[in-house]
Amino acid sequence: MKTTMRDTFLATVLEEMRASPDIVLLSADFGAPAIDAIRAEFPDRFVNVGIAEQNLINLATGFALEGFRVIGYAIAPFITMRCFEQIRVSLAILSQLRPMNVTLVGVGAGFSYDVSGPTHHCIEDLAVMSALPNLSVYSLSDHTQAPLFAKHCLATPGIKYLRFDAKPHEPVCDAGNDGLIERGFRVLNAGRDLAIVSTGYMSHVAWSLLPELREEGIDPLLIDLVAYNCVDTAALEAELAHVPRTLLLQEAVLDRSIENTLRRMAGGKLEAMGVGDRYIFEIGSRDQIHDAAGIGRAQVLDRILQHHAALA
Repeated sequence: MKTTMRDTFLATVLEEMRASPDIVLLSADFGAPAIDAIRAEFPDRFVNVGIAEQNLINLATGFALEGFRVIGYAIAPFITMRCFEQIRVSLAILSQLRPMNVTLVGVGAGFSYDVSGPTHHCIEDLAVMSALPNLSVYSLSDHTQAPLFAKHCLATPGIKYLRFDAKPHEPVCDAGNDGLIERGFRVLNAGRDLAIVSTGYMSHVAWSLLPELREEGIDPLLIDLVAYNCVDTAALEAELAHVPRTLLLQEAVLDRSIENTLRRMAGGKLEAMGVGDRYIFEIGSRDQIHDAAGIGRAQVLDRILQHHAALA
């Protein structure tokens, strides 16, 4: 069934708030039916700060220092980049000195808000947030993962950033999420011809290519990477050790931390596809924007076939 990460996440948060009086939800004037339910049931533990993400971070810090577990909820580019200095100083730096539990939830990863243009596209957040010490970044691929990470983040001290797609989607596949919290990734297909490591929405793209790749005689190792900057590197390296080449797919700018990590693991045998060093001003559907950015399905398939042929 198609549903959003946001809805399944907030439904789990509501259950947790019913069980624990120390959970606070802050919103930067960003609504949802599940938010209305939380506001109605817990008016003393929900604050709409208005269109003021900087204030949201400051309030989150204050609540956290008083012992509350805090969730900050807003549109992805605004809760990461508009208030970056507050995140850096009040959360990343201060959390090294004081115990805190704050989870920032950004809705609208990558090109989720496709027709809204580059002001609402969010292709820098993985790099920006991964640059901060003391902050874990999670890039979810479907709504089945959201309840797991709602509980994990509330139960785990520290500062976290969860990156959600804005649109409703079916689950990527029926692979399940066993071991996802511990390892930070899951294997969608255990092939050996090459590895495709994808994150967020691009895991849907990678999975959709599987029938075409098999028709070409290619059985890929498909890895859905969720713990973007805090993955179990030993476990990931063990999976990649059995394939001759690795392709990284992300709806984000290239040359960032996970690309460098994979390049080191792959011994130089990594090809990366993502958004180049530019913003996308073309207006169109998500698929059209992917084509303009160089990460369309046909472009991904063509790149895989080229590199597989080179290995033959």
